[in-house]
Amino acid sequence: MSLLLQSPPAATVVVTVPGELDIANAPAVEAALLGAEASGAGEIVLDLSELRFMGSVGLRIILEAAERAGARGHRLTIVPSSAVRRIADLAGLSASLPMAA
Repeated sequence: MSLLLQSPPAATVVVTVPGELDIANAPAVEAALLGAEASGAGEIVLDLSELRFMGSVGLRIILEAAERAGARGHRLTIVPSSAVRRIADLAGLSASLPMAA
């Protein structure tokens, strides 16, 4: 498992999570998101487009990141894989999460 943290221009931080998001790598993903938030970026992009599996802990991480974004005034954009979109749909959260088209 490798996480990629990039800082493109315009104060955007991209956190990419490939493969799986489950209890085994949840702490690393949470740390990457918290680091991105601490960077002062105006926008954080959570790129899950290469995610094949996401457990319930992944949904919790996404929900907490979205809540922190709203409270701290930065923008969070989630780039979902089909698996992530399906889980959000099943949980009834698709409309409330900031997912890219």
